[in-house]
Amino acid sequence: MILEKTPTGRNGLATDLLFKERLYYREKAFPKYGPRPIDMWYEKPYYGKVDIYGNPVYPTEYYLKQIPGTNLNALGPVVDAFSDFKGFLLHGAAANKTQVFDFIGNLKPVGAWESVHTLYHEHFTNVIYDAYVNSYIGAKKRYKVKSFNDFVMLFMDFCSFARTELPVTKTAFITSGLCPNSISGLMISLANESSADDRKKYTRFLSNPNFDDYKRAAAGFGFYIDKNSPWRMVANFASNKMKSYMIKDGLTVQDNGVFSEAYIRARRYDYRGLKKYLYQSYRSFLETSPNLIETVAVKCKDSNTYKLVKKIQPRMLVIDSFEEFSKSYGDEYFLFVYLQLRLIESNKPIRKAQLRRMYDELLNLNKYIGLDAAINRIDYFTKQTRIYEKPRPNDSTPFQIKYLPPTQLSGLSFVGESDMLLSLGQTQAAYGSFSSY
Repeated sequence: MILEKTPTGRNGLATDLLFKERLYYREKAFPKYGPRPIDMWYEKPYYGKVDIYGNPVYPTEYYLKQIPGTNLNALGPVVDAFSDFKGFLLHGAAANKTQVFDFIGNLKPVGAWESVHTLYHEHFTNVIYDAYVNSYIGAKKRYKVKSFNDFVMLFMDFCSFARTELPVTKTAFITSGLCPNSISGLMISLANESSADDRKKYTRFLSNPNFDDYKRAAAGFGFYIDKNSPWRMVANFASNKMKSYMIKDGLTVQDNGVFSEAYIRARRYDYRGLKKYLYQSYRSFLETSPNLIETVAVKCKDSNTYKLVKKIQPRMLVIDSFEEFSKSYGDEYFLFVYLQLRLIESNKPIRKAQLRRMYDELLNLNKYIGLDAAINRIDYFTKQTRIYEKPRPNDSTPFQIKYLPPTQLSGLSFVGESDMLLSLGQTQAAYGSFSSY
């Protein structure tokens, strides 16, 4: 598709011009005909990062599969669908039915699944810890930290201050813009390009005469094309073809099936992980600041005058064994910390009396049912709703989630338009049938 004007949006433009150019790309750049792309900037920002109930998730590595000829991985059905897609295009190119390889290269993936654990670890150690210790505490607040408890209490203040910018728990990190959708294992990238450069996206991909073959073949094998990164293919759970690949691996997209079987809810290990990160953070803090230095006024002998002197005392240590540390700072302590953090991240201000009642409930759940029950209850307090489904006529706010502005729907409902083209590539006989597009 050729536009009258080439999109020129890129980072660094003046705000008003950038808005205008981004809007132009959003509304005009992608072809209006054929299979619809997926828009993970404006419509489906949490695609693959949450299940149909709004729970942040990530795939179990058991269901990941290596993409042939690479060291990359994706969800097994996605890899199988991509392999058949590539074979289809290779067959079509050999029969001179398409020249798609002229613009997309050899279809060798350069990006796919990314580990949320690696990304979160880098985020916490390089961003959260640095911002908290070096910026928020800095030199002015170090006198307040005498013990691990002081370190944590001040950390809570920091989280309240930075909640709109820096997610702290893994649950919040997954639903933030800092965490890529690629953690889902549902995506395969065929080029290393900047999604921020609209001109290159248009000139190299969207305006290429072979782009049409590419997007239609992708739809035929159960993929969306990423609207804002057209070199990226995304598994379409609404596609009958992708459903067939899922079934081969014993998965289904119905009733949250794929997310229940092949994914882990972030909250399952979020609480335990946060305990370790706070423990290690305090130990790291002690390595660079082992002593508390205070300036105090001391009365001079035989005089009513005072002088200022520096008082140095070691900060309270924590035991080297995390297991032993957990006995001193047990679930009674950390459940309260985790509850407050999740309330802060979910932007749920509550009264002190209500907080106390919630905490008492958590203690009872932990005592009589178990820790998982208490964590699940915290999740319920801060939980979102079903965000993959279209609202019914009588539904209102339940389908509006806090991850988006209050008046904006999630946009994560399935798109079935591409099903019209799912007959493509389903059989060997379909190879080379590009004229049918």
